[in-house]
Amino acid sequence: MANPLYSHDVQNPASPKVSGSHRDLLDAITLVDSKETPLFSMVPKGSAPTNILFEWPVDKQLAPVDSAVIDGSDLAHNSDASLSNFDNAQGDYDVLSNRVQWFREQALVSKLTQDVQNQAGVPNHYQYAVRKKLLQLKRIIEATICGDTFTYNDGGATYTGEPVTGTSSAANRTRVLGRWIDNGNTALPAAYRTPAASVESSTTAGSLSEAQVNDVMQSIYEETGQVKVFSLLAGPDLKKRFKDFTQTQFANANVASAIKVYNQEMGSKKIVNTVDIYEGDFGTIELIPSLWLNHDLGFSTTNLGTTAKARGYVLNMDLLEMRFNQMPKVTQLTDNGGGPRFAVDTIAGLCVKNPLGLGAFKLTGS
Repeated sequence: MANPLYSHDVQNPASPKVSGSHRDLLDAITLVDSKETPLFSMVPKGSAPTNILFEWPVDKQLAPVDSAVIDGSDLAHNSDASLSNFDNAQGDYDVLSNRVQWFREQALVSKLTQDVQNQAGVPNHYQYAVRKKLLQLKRIIEATICGDTFTYNDGGATYTGEPVTGTSSAANRTRVLGRWIDNGNTALPAAYRTPAASVESSTTAGSLSEAQVNDVMQSIYEETGQVKVFSLLAGPDLKKRFKDFTQTQFANANVASAIKVYNQEMGSKKIVNTVDIYEGDFGTIELIPSLWLNHDLGFSTTNLGTTAKARGYVLNMDLLEMRFNQMPKVTQLTDNGGGPRFAVDTIAGLCVKNPLGLGAFKLTGS
């Protein structure tokens, strides 16, 4: 028998016969994957939808025209619009819609696990499973509403991000953010599609220029006429590109020049090299990193793709709502003999009040 006085002889799960020494396990669990869900946390929570299909009206302000009137002129009315002085003040009125989606996850905790198993960091297996499933549900909602069109199941199926009317073989689905901010989405009324100039998709994150960022912001301003503070949910490659705007540019391999120069107090003996707020001519952008943009929901892989790292949504939170018919809740299910079971679920849909006031960076990669 090996001598238990030496550290390499202490009992381990692979060699249970080595000694009778107790394992020294910290009574806590360290979670490696602790991704935050920024959009779910920030988006306003709207009124509860009372139908699977919920709708809201949109309209535009009337454009200024030459309305100088010749003295003594009467107003003419005719069924022929070209011969009439009257027009329709609601010519741009329309209705947008989306569908709710039922999100549900479930788990079973076996009887021996709950009643007998003494596991480090898990004082109550049922409660621990409930907490993990509630967090998973929140992450599923985040990944869904931040999504776009992509393939899953090893490329064998396509998730379109468009609303789906539920059937006996298909679940109801809500339209996701990437499909709302899409000039080519013909399912949206033409007058309310996000302008092409508000969606930058011609370059990579590493090549994105400050001028291209300002072009997106200018396009949004030209639609809304307002200079506002926007939240930019940004993948990691897009987020770090804003820092590069303050660095140097190269005319050739041997010549570099500073784009911008900043003075910084070095008494703290540290270098601050990050950009969290960007102020341009047409608005202020608060950069919020996210790992859930255009994510594949884990259907085929949990790795973050290059397009997800380079994705960004320019959001005016006044134009967004998450509408919950049912807030996330836990439902205890019948124990059929194998141990306690439960489900966590919620019913919600994404409301984008007017896509004209939003923008995006759908860059081709890093």
